[in-house]
Amino acid sequence: MTSQVTVSERRPIHASTPTTLASPFILGPFDQTAGFVPIQVVWLYEAQQDKEVIAIERLQRAIELLLSYYPHLTGRIRVDSKSGLRQIVKFEAGAELVLANCNARLDSFDDPSPGRIMALPGKGNALLPPFDPNPANCESQPIIAIQRTRFSCGAVALGIRGAHTICDGVGYFLLVRHLAELYRGLSSSDKPTLSRPPYLAPLVAELIGAPSHEESNFEPTVLTTKPPPGPPYSPPPYPPVGRFLRFTRDHLARIKQLATEPGGSGWVSTLDALTAHLYQSVYRARLKLFAQDPSLGTLSAPDFLTAVNTRAGLGISDPELYFPNAIFAAFITVEPPELERLGLPDGPLWKTAKVFHELIRSPAVSDTSEINNTLRWIARQPDLRAIQSGLRYGTGSFMFSAWSKLEYIDLEFDEGVKPVLACPPFTLSSTLDGLAYSLPPERGAKEGDIDVNMALIEPMWPIVTKELGLE
Repeated sequence: MTSQVTVSERRPIHASTPTTLASPFILGPFDQTAGFVPIQVVWLYEAQQDKEVIAIERLQRAIELLLSYYPHLTGRIRVDSKSGLRQIVKFEAGAELVLANCNARLDSFDDPSPGRIMALPGKGNALLPPFDPNPANCESQPIIAIQRTRFSCGAVALGIRGAHTICDGVGYFLLVRHLAELYRGLSSSDKPTLSRPPYLAPLVAELIGAPSHEESNFEPTVLTTKPPPGPPYSPPPYPPVGRFLRFTRDHLARIKQLATEPGGSGWVSTLDALTAHLYQSVYRARLKLFAQDPSLGTLSAPDFLTAVNTRAGLGISDPELYFPNAIFAAFITVEPPELERLGLPDGPLWKTAKVFHELIRSPAVSDTSEINNTLRWIARQPDLRAIQSGLRYGTGSFMFSAWSKLEYIDLEFDEGVKPVLACPPFTLSSTLDGLAYSLPPERGAKEGDIDVNMALIEPMWPIVTKELGLE
């Protein structure tokens, strides 16, 4: 029998108390530059003998309570056609709860580790709420949508999608933890409260679209309004393919040793080392593949980009409770003379790790004054759509995001019931050549292991697996 997921109902969900927010709700500078690719994760819970897993009506009530703390999430994102200004309107529209069923038992699916999500229906995509990826249709999409899928054995998958325009990964997982806290609280109260509510107001949002009398020659290093130089990106003749990789604690220790500068201060972290190893190995594998396959053309510059959480530099109390976006994408553009400094073609790993270490600690993403100057620069732009990263995306570029730092792997809705899987599926919009995430390891891993999901064009995989030392 072919497994199939069928949606039985789509419920609009509203806050348990009326909102007092003014409409439109103007998003802040960070939000104005965030991507339209949503944040999506699936949590998987095995059946329990004595109770239903994540009961539907209780889940709906928890979402209603959650929306009272996050009232703007009941609206819809609107993008001004002249200025590109993003704002939230239509608070009456509501969030969405999708109810679905799978006609197969959970244990009928293979259980590889890492990458169990790939064995589930639609490689996990069937467990996510419906979504239109066209940014032009964002006003028709709920900002937050949750799909509860029940398997025939009683196991439940919870797929939660949030608009990246509203929050980054830190904010998204804060929201999800708050939902679980309210759900648990309903076991003993009709109206539980959050122990530590979120901070919702986007920083300096009041400056967006307001007349500016501020004169400044400041130009940010993480953003630009200039079009990228060079020819437009031409995709290779092979589609990108996503795979999951596991780096064991022992393997990571060896990588870290190679990433530590001889005679240096030992500053390199495990994540610094892993990022450098991925970046260097992917570049070297690409050099080999492009030399073998003339149809791929010329390899583009190996520009590198990584998302950096700037909350610590925002000058706010309880930065971990700040819900809106607070991410800047730090990047390096690489010209041929810099390849040796980076150690990319044949140099030691510590050279690559040193550059990455300095990049994520640069003033642009760590200094409060420079961050504020960048936010004010964003607010002054007459056309917000013109703002973009200076990364020259191409066949040689590499992008990395450290999700292994985020707290979501042990999310409990029912007390004492932890998920057997918590994982972002490879979606159409996230399967991008050269994009990688570090993840908390799945079940079966040992303490200190790190999983990575990465998308590369298909012919790259045999070569890069060897370069990474995973063959």
